[in-house]
Amino acid sequence: MRSIAACLTAVVLPCSLPTAGVCAHAPSRAGASRSFAVGYHSEHDLRTALAVHPAKILRLVPALRVAEVRSGTAGFERSVRPLPGIRFVERLRPRRSASDPALFLSPSFGVPYEWQYQATHADAVPPSVLQAAASVTIAVIDTGADLQAPDLAAKGPRTYNSRSGTSDVRDTNGHGTFVASLAAGSTTNGEGLAGFGGEARLLVVKASVPGGSVTDLDEANAIVYAVDHGAHVINLSMGGPSTTATERRGIDYAAARFQQPHEYHRQAADRAPLRLHRRRPRRCRQRVRRVQPDLQRLTCHRAVPSAGV
Repeated sequence: MRSIAACLTAVVLPCSLPTAGVCAHAPSRAGASRSFAVGYHSEHDLRTALAVHPAKILRLVPALRVAEVRSGTAGFERSVRPLPGIRFVERLRPRRSASDPALFLSPSFGVPYEWQYQATHADAVPPSVLQAAASVTIAVIDTGADLQAPDLAAKGPRTYNSRSGTSDVRDTNGHGTFVASLAAGSTTNGEGLAGFGGEARLLVVKASVPGGSVTDLDEANAIVYAVDHGAHVINLSMGGPSTTATERRGIDYAAARFQQPHEYHRQAADRAPLRLHRRRPRRCRQRVRRVQPDLQRLTCHRAVPSAGV
């Protein structure tokens, strides 16, 4: 039994919510090569710090002023963190996919039933709203997608692989295909899953390596690409036990770009850190009591460039 629903969300959704069952890092061993996320004020500051404590720069995310570096030096994190121009140093954190069965085998219907629509009352969304969703772009950051799947093929999504810099988002894991179909699969093709997003456009961003693993830096890098390319809603069906500084930078960047699309541009992030004002619009005060603290910044705070940390 198929149902249809729309997802007309006016904020970027939370990125990396806590989930259970995520493995902790193993203790560091002396001489073992480890990857770190290093936040910096300028590339000059970064390279100056790494000249003192050598490490290999694997990639830069200039919009967030975060670098992925690899070092085998014992105590690298502790030694580099207090240096001038360094904002933070953290071990890269793995993120695990999170999902529930999308279909429920019900004897009452005789066919798989998409239980989510009735549970969320999304089956009551009128067709006019489903059609109006065409003005919304949903970005799904995950393991990629099978573009031959009927629900996705009917949408003709835009694609980007943030690890390779190409449009190749082949999904060898399957999780991204499932999430993309559920979030924005076609509601009119009569096959597979009916997406929540109605006629919303779909942007598939593959952030994982071929095996399906994703880090907090992968997430943040993909968030930058998504908002820079018109995403109104970002879905990340994965998480870990806590939010890292790198992820917060990605969230701040997304909030700033979304709330000030004509005033804030990518180069602003290279000039000054982001600070979020603590005043909440009156219309948000009741709503934020029902959301997690990290999400409050996205729904109710105005993000602007600031001269300080």
